[in-house]
Amino acid sequence: MRLLAGIVLALAMPASAAAWNVSGASVYNGCPGAWGNVCGGAGFAELGGSGGVLMGGLKPGTRILIRYRGRTISAVKADWGSGGGAVGGYPRAIDLPCSTAARLGIYDCETWTGIVSWKLLVRVKRMRSWHVRTHRQNPPGQKKWAAPR
Repeated sequence: MRLLAGIVLALAMPASAAAWNVSGASVYNGCPGAWGNVCGGAGFAELGGSGGVLMGGLKPGTRILIRYRGRTISAVKADWGSGGGAVGGYPRAIDLPCSTAARLGIYDCETWTGIVSWKLLVRVKRMRSWHVRTHRQNPPGQKKWAAPR
């Protein structure tokens, strides 16, 4: 009975949630994203049209796994872009800020393009709020990090 339930669950999931997808990717050297600061974190931009549609129109805050040359990281949709030309025959669907690219072992923040695999980890239905803590904001309960006056 458990096996049957597992098969039914797997069939009910969208393909992007159950399997790895392959897409072209590029890097960008910038911090501000449409929904927050992407520098220093593990964010990504979904490309294609207004708001990004080439990965299925993921909502801001959606978490995916990105795999490149044996490294896998978790990243959050924090930006979108119009895109660019195909990469190795795959549509360019993902734009990686330098900090995310570095976690994948990509250190060229100007011209790198390549093919990555990605898999949906947590789909966000509706974003409640988007808050990115910067170095000037106080961590909860710590006053020593107060912004200079």
